[in-house]
Amino acid sequence: MSKYYLGERAVTQLNKIMPFVLNLMKQKAGSSNTSHNLGLKKQYFLAKITSAGPEGESDYTDARYWIREVVCSSADDDSRSKPTFVYPEKPSTTNLSQWLQVARWLTAINLNEFSSDAHNLSTDDTTFVAVYYKIDQDGIPRYYFSPFSEVNSIRGGLIKDVFEESGPPSAHLYGGIYTDNIYAGWGGYEPDIPSASPSSSTAEPSSTPSSSADTEDNGIPCLQRHDENVVYLPMYVDTYVSVVHKKNTVTGLWEAVGVVAGEDTDNVLPP
Repeated sequence: MSKYYLGERAVTQLNKIMPFVLNLMKQKAGSSNTSHNLGLKKQYFLAKITSAGPEGESDYTDARYWIREVVCSSADDDSRSKPTFVYPEKPSTTNLSQWLQVARWLTAINLNEFSSDAHNLSTDDTTFVAVYYKIDQDGIPRYYFSPFSEVNSIRGGLIKDVFEESGPPSAHLYGGIYTDNIYAGWGGYEPDIPSASPSSSTAEPSSTPSSSADTEDNGIPCLQRHDENVVYLPMYVDTYVSVVHKKNTVTGLWEAVGVVAGEDTDNVLPP
């Protein structure tokens, strides 16, 4: 029997079984993709912050919160209609541990408060968060979120006052007016508002964040990096800057927290 005959026979047998192999591979791939997609869908979920755990556990005092999963409920099939969000109802035949696998009610960490160990978010079932989880190196799932309401906004500004503090690191503080509304101040600066001004009754346009709750009454800092052994010169009055705002999740007010600009260096001190 020649080697060519053996090779031809092997190819014939391979051609017979190849369709079955390919079909099996497709089935495995489909199963794997389905499992993978389901995992991705479960990685993020919408929840509300609550004041207690599923079995009455007390609220935390640091960056940890009890969060409870919610589902969207709509009165019709129109995706454009305004939805409502409800907690899933637990069937009477399902015990609590089984139900919590479906409708999660667990501990999650607010990353915005993690470094400060603060606990300032409302726990009265009104704060929505998008929760995601990550498996740590010990195999334990950890849940995290960043509140939707903590949004940053940048608005054009003009420096009108400079407050200096000792350094280094230099920590000059600034106040001024907005370029889109010269009758509205930031950083504790109060502009003169003429009595006949058309903006005197409505100092803030509705499309821009208000600075009525500035974090500093006597100025806000420059957000550039400041090295500890460098003396920085303050910026001049009438310098244009970008004013960064953050929405306070407790009061609901926008706060001017700093300016984006560059302070020139004066000299460098020896280490």
